[in-house]
Amino acid sequence: WVQEEYSNPFRMEEIDDKIYKVKSYYMISREHKRYSLMEVIYYDEDNNVLKFYRYERNYDNPEFKYSTPILKGSDMEKMLNKCLEVIGNNKP
Repeated sequence: WVQEEYSNPFRMEEIDDKIYKVKSYYMISREHKRYSLMEVIYYDEDNNVLKFYRYERNYDNPEFKYSTPILKGSDMEKMLNKCLEVIGNNKP
């Protein structure tokens, strides 16, 4: 899970209220250097859920299961590196 909090709230077309916080759940493959967004939750100023999305990735093929490459220098690469730092970089 990654949580982002915004000092300047924003709006999305599908959501009526201002968004102050977003939680995103990613599935990451360090072996394939790819990831997929699995869930995202949008919150208002009082931490009430405004909208929730869940995405299914029921594929065996890693190209489909992990739909997005992790690009060098990207925020996702930084998140992966932080995860590896916290959980350890040992290969399974």
